Amino acid sequence: MLKPLIVAGAMVAATTSVVKVGLREDRVRIGDREVTGPVFQVQEAQGGTLLASQNAVESLGGLVEIQVEGGLVTIEPGVRLTRAPGGFELSSHGRRPLRLASGDGSFVVASPASVVADSGGWRVADGKRLGGTSLRAALAAAAAEPPAGTPPADGSSPPPAGNGNAQQPDIRRVLSYDPFPSAEVTDEQTVKSTSSVSPDGQ
Repeated sequence: MLKPLIVAGAMVAATTSVVKVGLREDRVRIGDREVTGPVFQVQEAQGGTLLASQNAVESLGGLVEIQVEGGLVTIEPGVRLTRAPGGFELSSHGRRPLRLASGDGSFVVASPASVVADSGGWRVADGKRLGGTSLRAALAAAAAEPPAGTPPADGSSPPPAGNGNAQQPDIRRVLSYDPFPSAEVTDEQTVKSTSSVSPDGQ
């Protein structure tokens, strides 16, 4: 059964089966299993697949709810939560921006982003805050490219469509009649007119 979940104005389908993880001190607990080594291991669990080491968890598929000191962090596929000095770090591959959301709003931050749980909610390194004890992190949607021919924001001319290095075709005008009906032209030089000659020389 799917339950609709509204996050940052988008409809997200969240399954009732979610991987629940505990990130405490120097270990990660997944159900009745513990991950205590520094090397990431692939962990299969009911509701999703994740990478886990003693200090970090990354979702490979499905939602992962991570119980940490001070609150609950839910990460979507492609997001990693790592223990850091004084708090936690959320990151993505390729430094793709992240969208953080809670019950009182959401915003996009650069990756990686440091977060700290305190009595008032969640504090992000750049000074932004989100209230509540639960935080959700997802990959931010990529910005759509403007249609071809749209003027750039700086007001400069848009690049030509297609291959900008392509040369313009060499157009030559072929006349089927004598362009000089008389023997005189404007510079008073005589032009010798000849009768039409067929392609075979006749």
